[in-house]
Amino acid sequence: MTAKRVFAIIALCLMTVALLTACGDKKVITPEEFSQKATADDMQIGDATEQYAQYDHIVNVTVAKHSDGWQVELLTSKDAETAIGMYESNKEDFENTGSSATEDQTGSAYSQIDVGNSNVYSAERGGKFQYLCRVDNTLLYANVDMQYKDAAQDFIKKIGY
Repeated sequence: MTAKRVFAIIALCLMTVALLTACGDKKVITPEEFSQKATADDMQIGDATEQYAQYDHIVNVTVAKHSDGWQVELLTSKDAETAIGMYESNKEDFENTGSSATEDQTGSAYSQIDVGNSNVYSAERGGKFQYLCRVDNTLLYANVDMQYKDAAQDFIKKIGY
């Protein structure tokens, strides 16, 4: 294992632990609060709920898009069980990202933490920073190019996810 890879794994683990250190149960953010915080961060807000109309378990989808092109989505489902299912499904999609099993073994770093009312999955794979955070009946989703990782993480911290 190269020193660069070891450093990346340690840094990703420390970042994830830091995000969760001060929490037992996380506070759910509403679509309105998410929109307010994103607007304060000069992000554009969009309602993507209609794009998910075929899924009756999804109540609301709010997208915060940065002028650089990266975005973060907040999905609200009808209940926590449904949000857990969405989290697991998206996590599996992220885990299957990559051109080969070898790339997954040698070119990625990830962490997963389950605490109280939340699950967090964070990965660096295939040139992307991938992040999922489920809190009760909500799911925060980000899949951004590595060059925007720091900006995405800053926003995620601001909203408490």
